[in-house]
Amino acid sequence: QVARPVAVPATAPGPFQRGDCVQVWSNGQNSWLDARVDEVIAQECVIEGVGRAAAGTVRVSTAKQHLFVPPGEVPAALRPVSDELAKVAVIGPGAGVKANKAVYSELKRDRRFRIQVLGARGEGYDRYPEPWEGGQPPPNLESFAAELLANGAVAAADCIVAGSRGGQVVLPSLWR
Repeated sequence: QVARPVAVPATAPGPFQRGDCVQVWSNGQNSWLDARVDEVIAQECVIEGVGRAAAGTVRVSTAKQHLFVPPGEVPAALRPVSDELAKVAVIGPGAGVKANKAVYSELKRDRRFRIQVLGARGEGYDRYPEPWEGGQPPPNLESFAAELLANGAVAAADCIVAGSRGGQVVLPSLWR
């Protein structure tokens, strides 16, 4: 989309610059999405297909779309990706992701944390392994843990949240 300046000069405020890695809040997905800053609009302009954009509007790209974040929404909708954020891996099966949805939503919004839910209740692997009473052959929670280790999903986590079967099966398998 092409930005066309209008006759209102303004400065380009804000902490973000072109190329910065950020996360943008998605109301639709109720989570932070990885993005990159494409542009910080220096002066008010009209953008084809979008409309008027104020000075300080930040254009970001996620994996699927381009978004324009107005300057008044930047503090709540954008956050820098920093090693200072605590990376929290939540083992989905058994963690009460649905029952505790409000708590997980609040954690996802908290600027101190980067939450990643790994796996989900009811998936094909969400069953106990054979050594357990009523256990089943792979895919099961033990093979799910092996997959998490193989793809590095938990390697960078500062904290792992696990409950119930995720804590009984997945967590000990990660420790081995």
